[in-house]
Amino acid sequence: MTNGIIEKLETAESETPGKIFRLLDLVRKGGPVIIRDDHYDFPTILDVARSHGRRLVLIDSGRFNGIQMESLGRVGVSFYSSDDARTDIEEIGLIRKACSKGGSFLAFFLNAGLDEGDRPGKIPLPLLKRLAEGGVYFHLSNLPKKRDGSPLVELSRCCRQGGSWLVYYHHGSLDPFLHDLAAAGAWIHLSDQSLTGDEDLAFFRELAGHGKRLVLIVESLLPESFLRYVYRAGVYLIFKTPPLEPSSRRAALEKKAGRKSLNFRAYYISTAFLP
Repeated sequence: MTNGIIEKLETAESETPGKIFRLLDLVRKGGPVIIRDDHYDFPTILDVARSHGRRLVLIDSGRFNGIQMESLGRVGVSFYSSDDARTDIEEIGLIRKACSKGGSFLAFFLNAGLDEGDRPGKIPLPLLKRLAEGGVYFHLSNLPKKRDGSPLVELSRCCRQGGSWLVYYHHGSLDPFLHDLAAAGAWIHLSDQSLTGDEDLAFFRELAGHGKRLVLIVESLLPESFLRYVYRAGVYLIFKTPPLEPSSRRAALEKKAGRKSLNFRAYYISTAFLP
């Protein structure tokens, strides 16, 4: 599974046979097909999922109740959810168990900070750790507020114990805790906008030695020698630079990097942006 087809249709209030047949046509061609929970009503999604569940990924805004979500998970539908959509730990845990039975996954984006003072009305960190140990994939970034490294590392270790991952999207200057986070098994995404000098390039080379779960979005003309080094170390390179002369060595590296498939559980919905 790579980046999915994100189906952009009108809301469920205008449900038509044409919409349903379009969804069936997409999933029959392969997947994943990523849909929002307000694109179709629940019976339609369940009916399609009974035959093609593992080709469907649902963006969850909280429109469906827990029992409906469990029903979809058991027939193979995967979910992108968040702490804006759901905060009931028991409900989330049951959805995760249903996904386990259906061979699917639950990815959960944390918008609030991990400190207790940052999570009023949200799931406390100890309960997040319990969900991580149960196999939930957690995603979070350091926007709009800077993250403390210690709880990130703790949560990543809990994910590793549960057979899932913590996926972290980093913006701005590099933080020393990224070494510990990489060593704890987290996926780390960042842009080369965070690499502003030789010290940053050296830091990232060291980071590449801590694990193979690094994704670098290349938006500028970084030194080719650096890019080749980190690529050989296992870093996933996503190029967003202008087209180059096809015969150049850099273009050959870009083509090679483009053939390297990133696990679909290592990003939230798409690799095209940093949340």
